[in-house]
Amino acid sequence: MITKEPLPHISASSLTHRCLSEMRRANPIILRHSGTACFFVALDTLSAAGWHQLSGQFSSPWRLVLSQYRLSSLQQQPLDPHRANQAVVLPLPPCSYEQIRQLLSLDVVPTALVLAAPIAIDIAEETALALLKQGGLMPMGISQFLPTESIPLYTTKHHVLSFDLDQLQSFGSHPKELDFVVETPLPVAAAHESRLLLFREKGAEAEHMALIIGHPDFTKPVLTRIHSSCLTGDVLSSLRCDCGSQLQQSMEYMAKHGGGILMYLLQEGRGIGLANKLRSYHLQNQGMDTLEANWHLGFASDERSFELAALILKYLGVSSLQLLSNNPLKSQALQASGIKIERMVPMRGSRNTFNQHYLKTKKQKLGHHL
Repeated sequence: MITKEPLPHISASSLTHRCLSEMRRANPIILRHSGTACFFVALDTLSAAGWHQLSGQFSSPWRLVLSQYRLSSLQQQPLDPHRANQAVVLPLPPCSYEQIRQLLSLDVVPTALVLAAPIAIDIAEETALALLKQGGLMPMGISQFLPTESIPLYTTKHHVLSFDLDQLQSFGSHPKELDFVVETPLPVAAAHESRLLLFREKGAEAEHMALIIGHPDFTKPVLTRIHSSCLTGDVLSSLRCDCGSQLQQSMEYMAKHGGGILMYLLQEGRGIGLANKLRSYHLQNQGMDTLEANWHLGFASDERSFELAALILKYLGVSSLQLLSNNPLKSQALQASGIKIERMVPMRGSRNTFNQHYLKTKKQKLGHHL
């Protein structure tokens, strides 16, 4: 649902994103549940100084927490499709910071560390890994389990934030919420009579936009483009993808056909974040396609959610669309949220020598109508 007034308390969503923000800032966190306390650190942001301090804090071995995608890539083993996006834990052997960084390496070679077989995973570790993915960090971390009586030592002396797992938002189990922030006229090249609405994801830092182009009739199926942010394509006119050209074509198409809605969601790189998208480009330069690169980094083919798009449409009073998209999964996701798709309007983005393989992969592996 969409609310216009803030809740009078700190919500589960706010606590969850505060927890995520700590990990993005290279700080450890403590996740508590059922009398246990999990001390967790993201590898993506771990510095040499941080590892030096942490490695001397504990006598017990560290636990390596990562996605099955990433583990299969590190070990150069076939991917089990039934476990591909699960979190797994392995004992981490004694290692240097340089060996820790090897676990994050983009080189398409197996890790030099000898990793033991997976061991039982705790729900706190699963939650921490989901947070990393949500925050655009590589899904890899290390953990220790603390005696509960030692928690005050870390929270007071070392200023480590501690979170009760029951108070955090379980991704996928709680509906997302949006706050409407502001609406303003915004003339654009495609249509001078346009207006922009900005929404803030409740409890998060992300802001999403809806550009109403012209004067569409919301009582009829509205021409709508659900566009996920692509800084390289939309802003820098990258030739590696067709995102920027699809964005411009969609705006021009809506302006010529009675207006429409352009939704702009902050979901860079099919939901893996800008840093990981650029890492994916690095891997594609080594011969991987866009999906293989995602898997190598530890992500699914597409980590996006279109729940927020459905919320914005419902806020606008729109229940039926003509969807400007080549992606059938986008249509299915919107329909599952109660939005009727009258028809798909394909958007043929620009083709060039740099994006031919990318477009072929989207057609053959993701089923895009290209």
